[in-house]
Amino acid sequence: MAVHQLPAVGGVHATLAGATVDTVQTDGISVEVEVMNRASEGWLYVRADGNAAEVEATGTVPVAPGGWVVITVADGASVSIAGDGQPYSCTRAR
Repeated sequence: MAVHQLPAVGGVHATLAGATVDTVQTDGISVEVEVMNRASEGWLYVRADGNAAEVEATGTVPVAPGGWVVITVADGASVSIAGDGQPYSCTRAR
C-alpha cells in the first residue's frame, strides 16, 4: 500500500504493488479527480469517500483496462485505488 499526495499541478502516476490498495490524498477540500487505468488488462476499483476500495463493494467504481472515471472526492477524504499490479494515473479533473 502506497500513500501519495495529489499535487496542485500534474498528478500521481504509479503502479500498484501486486494485489493492494493505494491511497491518493487531496488537500482537504472537495475536488474532482480523474483516475485512469493505464493497464491493457485487469480492472481497477476506485472509491473517493475515505474508505478502502473493494471489488464489487457499494461505493466502489470499477474502471476497465484503458478506461477512466471522474469522481468527486469529499472534503477531507482521499481516493482509494485497488487492483492487482496495474499502472494508474490520478489527476485533478479539468
